[in-house]
Amino acid sequence: MNGSIYCSSGRVSLKFLLLVFLAGALIPFSIVGWKELYNGFLERNPPQIKITDLPRGVGITPVSISFEVSDSQAGLDEVIVRTRQRNNVRELKREAMEGRKKALINIEFPGEKSLLDEGVAILEIRAFDRALWNNGSEVDVKLKVDYRPPKIEVLTRQHNARQGGSQLIFYKAVDEDLAISGIRIGKKTFQGYPARGLDSEFDDSSLYVALYAIDQNTKPASSDIKVFAEDGAGNVQSSTFFNRVRGWTGRKVKVEISEDFLRGQISRLADRNFEKLQNIAALAGKKLEYQTAKGSVDRLIEKFILVNEDLRSVNENEISALIKTPRFKRYWSGAFLMPQGVVRGSFGDRVTYTYQGTVIGSHRRTGYLFQLPADSREVVAMNDGIVMFSELVGVYGRAVGIDHGFGLVSIYGHLESSSVLAGDQVEAGQVIGVAGKSGFSEGTSLFVQIRVHGVPVDPREWWDKRWHYGHITAKINSIKRMYGITVYRPLF
Repeated sequence: MNGSIYCSSGRVSLKFLLLVFLAGALIPFSIVGWKELYNGFLERNPPQIKITDLPRGVGITPVSISFEVSDSQAGLDEVIVRTRQRNNVRELKREAMEGRKKALINIEFPGEKSLLDEGVAILEIRAFDRALWNNGSEVDVKLKVDYRPPKIEVLTRQHNARQGGSQLIFYKAVDEDLAISGIRIGKKTFQGYPARGLDSEFDDSSLYVALYAIDQNTKPASSDIKVFAEDGAGNVQSSTFFNRVRGWTGRKVKVEISEDFLRGQISRLADRNFEKLQNIAALAGKKLEYQTAKGSVDRLIEKFILVNEDLRSVNENEISALIKTPRFKRYWSGAFLMPQGVVRGSFGDRVTYTYQGTVIGSHRRTGYLFQLPADSREVVAMNDGIVMFSELVGVYGRAVGIDHGFGLVSIYGHLESSSVLAGDQVEAGQVIGVAGKSGFSEGTSLFVQIRVHGVPVDPREWWDKRWHYGHITAKINSIKRMYGITVYRPLF
């Protein structure tokens, strides 16, 4: 975008006579009067143009461009919008603003009926004010014009998963200006990346691979899972493919909460995060205050609800933000290492919390909870990767997140301490911290998660060597054979 200020000499000459005529009448004006005259008539500040909604380009699907024009002094006089393409200029809008201080303009491009040729078009936006000098601003927006959607072809054959499970898909996406591709399940996008990042032997630039997950709380229909590709002009090609999703509910678990836990860990979590929760509530126009007597059992239960619901929700958003930029390279190798210890909670558990027999809350577990022996509390990385974060995150306590590539992330919570920092490269089996009780934990424990593009999935799949071979390695090998690349079958 280019911005400049200029004057229309024709308009200035007409208004100059008016300036001379008014000069005598303006002499008696007070200082305030002169200021008002300057702001409303003699000021030299141009209007402001701000793009508020800009599509990728102009394609087969109708799109619109929105922008705001404003002039707080003399007010707006006129707005002109036109397209220019190889010296072919077409005016789209010319509107008198009649002194308005602000206006929102929307320009529609009706797909292939936009009367633009494929290539590049320049959208020219011009705005003038009502000052004597007819101050003007201009913004030029470069638009990609393309009416041909990308081509996609799924190469892998089997895509069987269950709720809370993971899957891998290979596909080809062909377009000279491909912007993004991958899998969409409802509104959730699982981005695909060039397959060479998964294995350097793949050299076809049109070959892509994506990891995707089935949320444990929903069972989408097969037709709701689609592979898609979108180009720089916003054209989207999508298609269903052969896949099966098996339903799964998890087990029901009751956990009795002790008063010591409420007075200890829960109260500390609530007190440490209460101001933050108040600020978040204030941003939503709400006021957060305790409704029960200080020191009472009711206050303890109120704190528990605050931690289990409000703080947990905030922490999920924080974790999502910490892991939202995965690397496009595969770091993991083979199945993940399962932590050593006694399993105290499993992925998918539908937990009901009670206090003295009364239900005070519930939660759906998104990972595994391990009780580690007192003399062996070291926590190791489950696979190779790059540390994404190492910090306190509310109910997760002190936590470490490791990026294994292609949207695959492991998270380790409830740590007493961590020995790694963001950006560190770690190997499978490397010590990254010591288990503790820094989060939503009644005793010394380790909480682990595995996520695919932010969606928690069942770690048991990734711990299972046979699952990993059948759903990951075997698919990679089948595509290698398709491309004539030698495959060496590993031994279990």
